[in-house]
Amino acid sequence: CGGSAATFASCAIHPIDLAKVRMQLYGQMNPGKPIPGFVSILKGMVDKTGVTSIYKGIDAAIGRQMVYGTARIGLHRTISDKAVEMNEGKPIGFLTKALSGMASGSIAVCIGTPFDIALVRLQADSMVSKRNVHHLQTFLNIFWFVY
Repeated sequence: CGGSAATFASCAIHPIDLAKVRMQLYGQMNPGKPIPGFVSILKGMVDKTGVTSIYKGIDAAIGRQMVYGTARIGLHRTISDKAVEMNEGKPIGFLTKALSGMASGSIAVCIGTPFDIALVRLQADSMVSKRNVHHLQTFLNIFWFVY
């Protein structure tokens, strides 16, 4: 359930994340020039390549949330349950819950990072010259390259 909610949220917020990445890259690639705004970036993409362009990289975003979101929540539940068992069935305190959350989040981040790399590469793909793309235009190609 938590992984599904994270996946849905990622789909809803994806165009905003895409515009953020494009704004950051534009600033790096064009130092000294004013960075276009959020709306103008998305409008330019839709005008140039269609509405689907604002969902470039959505497959990596969904993959990340399916892996990271579910791992984080599942690991937290597993670690917390083990802590309760070790505490002879008594409820665990705040510190133990916090440590469980930090441990589960840390492990999940390690699992989800390749998806983040793929996501940013897919989002930035059209801003890079074709000779620098290295034929990594699909999520699976990037994921394979990262691992």
